[in-house]
Amino acid sequence: MSYLQEFWQNNTFIHFLSAAVVVLFFVIVMLALRHFLRGRASAIPQDGAGVWSRILLEAIAATSVTFIILIAFLSGILTLLMPRELRLVMRHICIILVLIQIGIWFGKGISLWAEYRTTSHSGSRAVIAILFKILVWGVALLLIMDNLGVNVTTLVASLGIGGIAVALATQSILGDIFASLSIMLDKPFVEGDFITVDQSSGVVRRIGLKTTRITSLSGEEIVFSNAHLLKSRIHNYRMMKQRQVVLTMGVAADTPQTVVIRIPDIVSTAFRQVDSVFLDGVH
Repeated sequence: MSYLQEFWQNNTFIHFLSAAVVVLFFVIVMLALRHFLRGRASAIPQDGAGVWSRILLEAIAATSVTFIILIAFLSGILTLLMPRELRLVMRHICIILVLIQIGIWFGKGISLWAEYRTTSHSGSRAVIAILFKILVWGVALLLIMDNLGVNVTTLVASLGIGGIAVALATQSILGDIFASLSIMLDKPFVEGDFITVDQSSGVVRRIGLKTTRITSLSGEEIVFSNAHLLKSRIHNYRMMKQRQVVLTMGVAADTPQTVVIRIPDIVSTAFRQVDSVFLDGVH
């Protein structure tokens, strides 16, 4: 007797009716929860401390109706009487669908994060979002293969050896990429800031995946690797409210002593006529 024949013979109309009720209840609850999460997510601002809560809620609320129906259908089937082998197949299908949906949730969350943070470092965020998606789906694929009975230990070991070889070959590029990620997250400077690095000063024009470009005071463009920037001491003038400037002035040797004595008063009077500038002292 085949599995399907045994399945139909072991279940009565009541069993199928109960399974249908489970499927209908599961679909209604999941769709209502999906609608509720979308409403809660829309009420959270896209910036500030609540952005991560919004990303989480929107990612979960993006659950497809197809997934909900399939999981509900399989959940209803699993309530029926069936051979152990057939039940095991159904469970494997459920696990695979859940892993795929988790990958979709993570991918949606990464896309939302990149979308909400496009004010600066947009190029870096796009590439980093792609790298994270590849990592998420790679892990999901390995879990699916392991669930199907494939021995992934050898595959993971091979990938590890290959990854080490690629990392050594692209060490400089990877260093700049991770430095770009660090700049993006820690924000030691952003586009538009005036910074000084080593002996060079200028306005940050673009923060790329590998390099950062600065326009100096004399007009030329200075290109720094991101890894070099993180190893250097950076002076960022964005948060500075006041800047001290020391001016050295000279007078002619034949200047009368009476005029020399009046120089502090003359300089103080001149500075009082300039807005947003105050004089600390004249010596």
